[in-house]
Amino acid sequence: MTIKMTIVVLGLCGVLAACNMRASSPNALDNMDLQALIDQVPVDKESVVIIPAGRHVLKKGLRIENRRDLLLMVPAGAEILVDDVDANVVEIVNCSGVTIDGGAFQHIKPLSSYECHGSVLNIRDSQKIVVRHAILNGCGAIGVDGGNVNGLTIQSCAITNNTFNAIYLNNCQEVRLWDNIIENNANMLQAYKLDDIEASGNLIRNNGGYWRKPAVRSGP
Repeated sequence: MTIKMTIVVLGLCGVLAACNMRASSPNALDNMDLQALIDQVPVDKESVVIIPAGRHVLKKGLRIENRRDLLLMVPAGAEILVDDVDANVVEIVNCSGVTIDGGAFQHIKPLSSYECHGSVLNIRDSQKIVVRHAILNGCGAIGVDGGNVNGLTIQSCAITNNTFNAIYLNNCQEVRLWDNIIENNANMLQAYKLDDIEASGNLIRNNGGYWRKPAVRSGP
């Protein structure tokens, strides 16, 4: 059996050039075209995309669409920040076998309260999606927003300070929540048409508050 895999990484010279540029300008890494780095991967081969270390500031979020068997590796300490608070930081659409490993994802200036703004991870019409070792901290209305997903694993992630829900699921199957820190979110989990969920080893604390005000007061 022959296995074909494509690895896309900013080459050593490119990394050194980026580091040298950053020494003279603190925003030298902000305009790196991470979307092009993902888009150049063949859709019909198992692939690995390695995001360079650093602080990446984008006007719009990253979009992973129509991909099969893609591993997106983000080194420890790397940040992917989005300027548009109404945009999702990362979107995964119509994909199968996509894994995000590592990284911190956030809007540059998160809103302090829920105003129907963008989520951190938005996943829809997909299957076999894994997110692990990622930080989804205080940057969106929803930390992980899944719709019509069959096979979703969130493992060893920090999901904190989101203004609506840590996790929002609609029409999802085979959901696994393992060894995460889920804290200080307006709500922990909101789910509709959810089938087969397993959760273990999670630290869940201090979530709630958004739904605590009653819609109708009781009594006279």
